[in-house]
Amino acid sequence: MGGKISAKGNVYSYGVLLLEMFTGHCPTDEKFEDGMSLHKHVADKFPHGVAEILDPSMLQNDLDGGENSETMQSCVIPMVKLGLLCSMASPHDRLGMAQVSTAILDIKHAFIELHSKGK
Repeated sequence: MGGKISAKGNVYSYGVLLLEMFTGHCPTDEKFEDGMSLHKHVADKFPHGVAEILDPSMLQNDLDGGENSETMQSCVIPMVKLGLLCSMASPHDRLGMAQVSTAILDIKHAFIELHSKGK
């Protein structure tokens, strides 16, 4: 915030975007006041309460089993974790884009493996 433009700023934006997509809330939502933020809202429920904060449209099909579904454990929780790691307050605590890309590919492969079973 208020610093030089850098790749770490892009990582932060990417992390916030991930959190927005998975929760259905934007950082400027009126529910985030008095020190609460989208990042804190998600971090407070991570990892065991993730199903409580997911956008309801995410809780369909494979996620009907809640926290214990394979898709939740192998894909959703890692994506939410990635969003949290990318949106850390300090740029020094954020991942690099190479790490982000590797994590996304790993999650993609886990998703493909889960959904190709029995086909």
